[in-house]
Amino acid sequence: MTVTLADLPVPSGQDAVAEAGLLAQALMAASPPYAEARFAARQDDPGTAGDGVLHLILSRDGQVGQDFYLEKRADGGGRYHADVPAEERAGAVDVHVDVGDQLTARLRQLSAILAATADERYVRPVTNAAEAAEATLSGAGTDPALAAAGNDLVQACLAGARAGSADALVTAARDSVRDATQQHLTWRMDGWSLAAILIATNVPIACAATADRSALDTATFARYLGTAASAARSGDWQQVGIVISRALADGHAGNLAVLGADLSAEAIRLRDEALAGPPSPMIFGQKLFEALPYVLAAWWISRWADDGGAPPPGPDPDTWKKRRTDAEELYVRMTDGVFAQWWRYVTGAVAQERRDIMAVARDKGKLAANELLRKGEDSYDRPKSLRPYLLGEHETPDGS
Repeated sequence: MTVTLADLPVPSGQDAVAEAGLLAQALMAASPPYAEARFAARQDDPGTAGDGVLHLILSRDGQVGQDFYLEKRADGGGRYHADVPAEERAGAVDVHVDVGDQLTARLRQLSAILAATADERYVRPVTNAAEAAEATLSGAGTDPALAAAGNDLVQACLAGARAGSADALVTAARDSVRDATQQHLTWRMDGWSLAAILIATNVPIACAATADRSALDTATFARYLGTAASAARSGDWQQVGIVISRALADGHAGNLAVLGADLSAEAIRLRDEALAGPPSPMIFGQKLFEALPYVLAAWWISRWADDGGAPPPGPDPDTWKKRRTDAEELYVRMTDGVFAQWWRYVTGAVAQERRDIMAVARDKGKLAANELLRKGEDSYDRPKSLRPYLLGEHETPDGS
């Protein structure tokens, strides 16, 4: 039987600090609505077992805010769609989610406990996440942090245009990425919004680069940056996709192919750091958390290019469709990995896995146990450094 939130008492003391941090990170890794919907799909509902198509309907205060479809596989993977063909819609299982009674509400409870007992350095980031989640789960569904970043970029574009300086615009773009990254790390901006800033700043740079990439065309850069900044000011991360659409229409598919590959490489670098890192669920999850906006931005470019019929990014088998599928699968697994750090902590999953893996090693041998170890690592449930503990070679996860 699957554990539900109702089964989990709200902790106090250091347990509250630990859970609050892991839950805040899980909510803000992609976006609170995404996390709420993903959690609903994991709950003990007969309609969500196995594979098939789920119709996820998010409501708040009795009003439906968003809905989308999840093509779910038996192995726990899946793909999200704004819509699906009519025959799949007809067979989809409706999953209603009252987001006010799920993860965000629990984080608010934990935030209140921390405010009364914990140091401000723990309280403030958790409060940031709770406030950001409430904002993006509102009827408007937009992110005030993204809107503010977009407004700052608009002002920088105006100042740069008056100065006629590409250097000033590049500095403003880099400052925007730095500031947005800091907001993401302190849980004031979610991963989708940071991905929007990565797109808003890097697509203009890619399109304005000269043939030898030694300089930027100021007018081209300013035009694309202005378009992206104006879209970001809406607070809706999806609106920023217009700058990709325009870049493709203007013949910059090749530049975007290079940019997409760079974004994917950075996501994979951070993912590999997570897998090779210490056994702490917070540190492991944070590396995946940092990687997510990069892979989302790469997916975003490939989706627009694939849907728009852009020229292939490279020779076979390098196609936009393949890049899109690879990025989406990596994105879903990373998001689930960040989420799993909270869920595994509150359900005591690691201790149970240790008992299971030790039993398999004893009864079937170490090769069979290694299969279970690899499965958990491939799904980004845990880093490789947990292996000695799970095999019973260490008494504690950190080897002490």
